[in-house]
Amino acid sequence: MTDRNAVRDILYRAGAEGHMRVVDRPISSPAQGVSLILRQLEYGVLPRRYRLEFDTGGRVEIDIAERQVLGLGSVRAATSGKAPRLEPGPLGSEDAKALGDLLAGLCRGAKTVRIASTSETDILPGGGGLSLSALRKAAALPDVVAKVAGQTTWLDAMVDHPDVSVLSAVLIDVDEAHVIIGTREEAEALADWAVEMLDVFLADGFPLAPELETKGAITFAPQQNGSHILLAGLRGQFLLALVSGPDTAATLAAWQCVSESEVDGFIAVG
Repeated sequence: MTDRNAVRDILYRAGAEGHMRVVDRPISSPAQGVSLILRQLEYGVLPRRYRLEFDTGGRVEIDIAERQVLGLGSVRAATSGKAPRLEPGPLGSEDAKALGDLLAGLCRGAKTVRIASTSETDILPGGGGLSLSALRKAAALPDVVAKVAGQTTWLDAMVDHPDVSVLSAVLIDVDEAHVIIGTREEAEALADWAVEMLDVFLADGFPLAPELETKGAITFAPQQNGSHILLAGLRGQFLLALVSGPDTAATLAAWQCVSESEVDGFIAVG
């Protein structure tokens, strides 16, 4: 985070695009991998095409609108994996098990997945499709995923923390910003606020600056709607989050718990 104009551009792009364009997420098991993919797809309200690329060579494209899986694009099995049983084309409720198996197979043996999304005008919502809840059920995933040592990323642990209600959040990673929670409007508001605060963020005396590469965090006083903002740094990434309520102490305590138990991107203790 060196150039003020570059930071401003990153944040504005995040607000304008709504969802992340490209983000790499770690995978510790097939179940955890499928869970994080479904979590990302849950924010597909407007028509979007998600491209998932795994470090094993596997690849799949999924069309989403109104939190419904509408279709399957190109599919490529992992280098050493079996050929996919599901063919590209429209999807319905009867395809839940096959799609769940496909995603689990692609996650098996993978360490990371690169998730990219683009807005698509040729994806038409309405009629048919496969609900994400049905897909989650078919994949035998609980509605609320338990946090498991070594299988839960620090990011998921923080945004799902029981003591913190995150309304919207932006993850700033190198030269990209990814909206991971919230609507496009919420993302724009959060990015606008951050841009206004750039002089504070980038000042030499800013209290978080010396710790951005490690585990620093700071909260900003309650906003007009009663919420507050968390800015946290871990492994060279920023997490900028709008948190419900005025209890900044609880948010900092939650962050401290998450950051102290993080090892290699995952929560290492239960």
